[in-house]
Amino acid sequence: MATLPPPPDGINLDESRRASIMVTSIVTWILAVIVVGLRILSRRMKNISLWIDDWLIIAALVPSCAHVFGMGVYAVSRGLGKHVWADPPDAQYAWAIGLFIAELGYFVTIACVKWSILAFYWRSFKIRSSVKIPIYILAIIVLLWATSVILVTIFQCQPTSAWWNRFNPTHPLQPDQYKCTVDSVKFFYGNAIPTIVTDVLMLALPLPYITKLQLPKGQKWALAGIFLVGLFVTIVSIVRLHYLLQGNLTSPDITWNFVDIALWSVLEGNVAIFCGKQALMHPISLTASSEITIRLFGR
Repeated sequence: MATLPPPPDGINLDESRRASIMVTSIVTWILAVIVVGLRILSRRMKNISLWIDDWLIIAALVPSCAHVFGMGVYAVSRGLGKHVWADPPDAQYAWAIGLFIAELGYFVTIACVKWSILAFYWRSFKIRSSVKIPIYILAIIVLLWATSVILVTIFQCQPTSAWWNRFNPTHPLQPDQYKCTVDSVKFFYGNAIPTIVTDVLMLALPLPYITKLQLPKGQKWALAGIFLVGLFVTIVSIVRLHYLLQGNLTSPDITWNFVDIALWSVLEGNVAIFCGKQALMHPISLTASSEITIRLFGR
């Protein structure tokens, strides 16, 4: 591992953002678990069996937990959230391990949530063949995106363990012992932008059918609320991209510069889970949701 340069003048080595990362990560994940639990309860209250969209959102909790552990617990416990000059010697090493775990967890979480929404569309629009093709296309795009970013994450360094072992404080890999060919900054942009684009496309998919509805004002507000929830997740994704663009990821002070990216990444995954498809919670949400479903889908 390269020797750290002296800290810049005027830097406060006592400042810390560790608590904000840990609290945000754990609290939002717990909220996601609660909302998914309420979702399951709502299905049981209606005597409705869980379908694939429900199982996908339940499955999303597992990689999301890995994401929370990687960034919000492990990396924070070893120095993420403080300036690297005030960290223990293995801070960059732990950050790299935590990021590797968190990236894989993030990608699988986002993919599961998107597939869950598309599965819900499929179940709801099943009588409309014109909607099936866009759903197929978006599902395949998400699959290709998830597969590509997961493979890049795993094989960005050869051997894979070089991603973190180059920062090993006791036995660091020498430059001639590994090869890392992926530009991390470009990779972050490359995985964030498709996420936002697919978010927008998935929000737009049902709009041509919903705009044709003649609904009372109260039901229109209920439906608007459902779409605002989806829009909020997209906004979180855009904010995350903003911090990716602003972050100095080439500085040795990575354990400080990466804080906002870590915060908004874990927030995006967990918010996507507990904001996804709130319309399914019929017994707990407004009864207008079921009326909308009947009018829109003929059920």
